[in-house]
Amino acid sequence: MRARWPIILWSYLGADLWRFVALTAATLVGVIAFAAAIKPLADGKLDPGQALKFMLLAVPPMLQFALPFASGFGATLSHHRFASDNEATAAMVGGVSHRALLVPALVTGLLLSAGLYGLSNSVIPRFLRSMEVLLVRDAGRLLTNSIESGASVRLPDGAMLHADQIDELGPDASSGASNVLVMQGVVAFKPTAEGAPEWEATARRAGVWLFTGESARETSVRISLRDALVVRAGQGAAESGTVGFRFSLAGGFSDDPKFYSSAAMGELRRRPERVSSIDHVRRDLVGRLERGRIEGEIRGAIRATQALALEDADGQRVSIRAEGLEPMADGRWRLIPGRSAGAVDLTWRLGSNRTRIQSAEEAWIGLDDTPISSDSPRPRLFLELMSVRTVDPGAEGGATERSRQAIGPLYLAGEPGTPLLETSVDDLVRIAEQEAAARKDEGIAAAAARLRGQLEKLDREILSKRQERFAASAACLVMLMAGAVAGLRLADSRPLLVYAWSFFPSVGALITIEAGQSMTHRSGEHGLLVMWGGVGALALFVLAEFWRLRRH
Repeated sequence: MRARWPIILWSYLGADLWRFVALTAATLVGVIAFAAAIKPLADGKLDPGQALKFMLLAVPPMLQFALPFASGFGATLSHHRFASDNEATAAMVGGVSHRALLVPALVTGLLLSAGLYGLSNSVIPRFLRSMEVLLVRDAGRLLTNSIESGASVRLPDGAMLHADQIDELGPDASSGASNVLVMQGVVAFKPTAEGAPEWEATARRAGVWLFTGESARETSVRISLRDALVVRAGQGAAESGTVGFRFSLAGGFSDDPKFYSSAAMGELRRRPERVSSIDHVRRDLVGRLERGRIEGEIRGAIRATQALALEDADGQRVSIRAEGLEPMADGRWRLIPGRSAGAVDLTWRLGSNRTRIQSAEEAWIGLDDTPISSDSPRPRLFLELMSVRTVDPGAEGGATERSRQAIGPLYLAGEPGTPLLETSVDDLVRIAEQEAAARKDEGIAAAAARLRGQLEKLDREILSKRQERFAASAACLVMLMAGAVAGLRLADSRPLLVYAWSFFPSVGALITIEAGQSMTHRSGEHGLLVMWGGVGALALFVLAEFWRLRRH
């Protein structure tokens, strides 16, 4: 007679298992989500209403941590109760094997593992992104809380900002700003790598304009220090009128693959410039490559015509007449004055057919350090003039003289911008390595090596994050089976002792998963051995326990 499947027994044991898992998971998720919201609430980043929303958004991500433990705990309780009440013994006497008793646990584990893997690769990244957006969306609150607590604010370019007082004015319809803040008693400075100030500026007042995008995922910030007094390293104080900063707050998730699904990670690798650290190195490399081209064009123009045509941001052109070009140690180029005039002459073509003529005893031209971007694809130049005499026929008062004048940004006349910004990052690295070898330029070679290193780091991070999600899902299945086998085998022990028997090996497996993820991120694929070694060891533990169960 063919044996029948114990469907009723499986339904009974499976329902008990699901009930324990659901109750345990709900409790753990609630506690962890509440704990996650405490710090942002205490720091003033969230108000009570936002904290509640933050907790709700945290529920799916917290399942990634709670579900494996809830599965193991639920399996332990359900199977231990089943065994301690002698129901397991009765079932085995009736011809139900040990393997058949574990079928509900196996099916449940497979379903939970597959569900957790799906959540980790699609749903959880979206909720993590929403949580991050909720924290950084109100940039005004973040700035206000930092200033009111007496802390300095670090801007994305490394500059530090401090103010004695900050007031919120609300939206401004004229500028389109979603919020306007006014700071009093403002100090800003930018430290060097050694910690010394590269420059510092003080102002009585500063305005802050916040512009929130339509998706509310990015806030553009514009800070303007009015009537600022600026001191630069090696120079005296000078009135600079207005000092401004512009940057965007995008929530930080553009840099971390944990905010991306597996498909989005693939797209991120195809367009790695979306990662701000890679984009910064990429634009630095483009600037170094463009420097050689710009120098060649400037030398060629001066050698051919002893004149260089530039234009400013408004399209006004200036013709510079010089004898030659001499490179300087600081990266600038000295314009050699003409022998006949004894000076470098500049002729500005202004509107209404007006001209302005300047002559400088000494003049230098340099490439601005501002990184090239898609918004500003043209390499930016600047001029430094010494002992400048200016004649403007359309102005009253005749000629004016200044000891020093800086002019910029300027661009090569008719320069459309560099095509390298449209080049893929991988192709850019190859181009840079070829150019570095041809020019024997160590600066380009070092920048190309940094960019290649950033790409390799991104590859390792994506690999580690994908494998971590897979391993955590597999661990959920193995932890549930560990709890089920321990519950059946240790029927005469107390439930918590039984759970501890499977709990500590499970914790070890999760620790090795996190350690392996970190090792893979830092050093490569051999970290996967650690990551999967813990899961494999836990699986061997389950098999050993099942073998002991069958013996008895």
